[in-house]
Amino acid sequence: MPKKGFGCCGDEQSGEQACECLPQALEDQVTPNGARLLAVDRERTYRTGDGKLWLSREDYKAWSRELGMEVDPIIWFTRMGHPLPPDVKV
Repeated sequence: MPKKGFGCCGDEQSGEQACECLPQALEDQVTPNGARLLAVDRERTYRTGDGKLWLSREDYKAWSRELGMEVDPIIWFTRMGHPLPPDVKV
């Protein structure tokens, strides 16, 4: 039976690793928490709510759809009042 709470990952894990074993609400997982456009990127990428992935807009929508709640990161950022970057086409 899996452990619950702070000891769920054992005593040797860091706080960040221990947090990964706690369930996260779907809304928190699919809410973008960053955007970047690196010199090597062809297009802007968006960071997933769990901080594990950087995905293109289309990949982000597909990833969040697979989890059960499709989110368009550009729409989300503009609804939150962020200006649209000049490289983004709606």
